[in-house]
Amino acid sequence: MGQTLNYSPHLTQATADLQALFPTAQISWDARISPYMLTVHYQGATVRAFIEREHIEARGEMYETFKKAVAHLVTESLSESAAVKDWRLEQIKQKRRNESGSV
Repeated sequence: MGQTLNYSPHLTQATADLQALFPTAQISWDARISPYMLTVHYQGATVRAFIEREHIEARGEMYETFKKAVAHLVTESLSESAAVKDWRLEQIKQKRRNESGSV
């Protein structure tokens, strides 16, 4: 399960919203800076995004767009990670075929 810290209510709710999309994600906020920086670690992917405090508090269109963008970035990171793993696996298989003399 993701980590829960003592955030203000708007960050706690934003974390819960993202946790609903990615249940096992580790989610953290750096609220010492403006805009807030979100970091999501999920299945080997790491995504960072920024959002202004007022957009989180308002929970309006900008917040919804932010959530969709974060979800898209996480999904894209997972896809890219899978593609790299597939490529590496194919390289290993090819090397073994070459070493065994079958091409």
